[in-house]
Amino acid sequence: MEDLESVHIGKPVSNLDISVPTAEKKKEKKSRCTCLNVCLCMTLFSFGFVVLSMLVAYMCVAGSVQKYTVEYRPNLKLETVHVPELELERFNERVKTFADVLELEGVVPSENLVVTEKELNGLITHSDFLSGNMFVHLEENKVSLDISMPTDFLPGGKGRQFVAHQSIQWRKDSNLSLVTSIYSEKTADYAFSKESASYDPDHTFSSEFFFRLGRSNDDQRLVLDFEGGRMSPYSLEMEKKQDVLAELYESDDANINALNGIHKISLDKGQVIVHTKDGERRSLTAMDASSYLYGGMSSIARRLVGF
Repeated sequence: MEDLESVHIGKPVSNLDISVPTAEKKKEKKSRCTCLNVCLCMTLFSFGFVVLSMLVAYMCVAGSVQKYTVEYRPNLKLETVHVPELELERFNERVKTFADVLELEGVVPSENLVVTEKELNGLITHSDFLSGNMFVHLEENKVSLDISMPTDFLPGGKGRQFVAHQSIQWRKDSNLSLVTSIYSEKTADYAFSKESASYDPDHTFSSEFFFRLGRSNDDQRLVLDFEGGRMSPYSLEMEKKQDVLAELYESDDANINALNGIHKISLDKGQVIVHTKDGERRSLTAMDASSYLYGGMSSIARRLVGF
């Protein structure tokens, strides 16, 4: 007698799938495989394109960082000026009040605004990002800004610095010049010295623009004429342009009143003085305090309601 445990009991014949795949089923299966392959290829292509684009962008940024930065040197460290926080708060309030009054039509601050080199550098030192990376110099008829910014957070910028200098100088003939320099490895050794403060083709980038500042014939507004300039390493021809501020005066910019209220700006050793305009405009005194407050609140209200 055959052992029952060795007997294989299969499924009933009626339950077996013995159908032969038709041509339609084969076509449907093949179509599914084709769609899956296409989707997979598109996904891989998109991923590869994104990776390649990021790599190219990284290389471009790293190349630019290497071009416009220099290796760190001890002479690139800028000093800091510590000013008590209470003094900085008073300075901010004084500047804000002066600007707010200038924006009111027909009102001029009773006193000129005096800003010292100590106050400006104190604000810079108070900033975690700018402290030790910027320094302002106020000289007679000249204001300049030194920049020495670490670029460790940029691709290819580890151990390197973005080092630049910018200055505006007034001359007796009402001309002023704007000089911008980005130092190169060749010129970084004498960065921030008087020799490096002028236009120099050896810098990575150097530009010099000339302007003439005056007032209109009716003495109602400032006139700024562009007298030309040059840039290195680019060779650009820059034509003269008269009355650069004309479009600003023709607009409805809220800063027009403030600009009209300024008579002149003078630079002394260690301070800049913004002189207010005299004439038909009246000074803000104690008797005008109420009208100033009312005008300021009305101006804020108009802005809130969209007028």
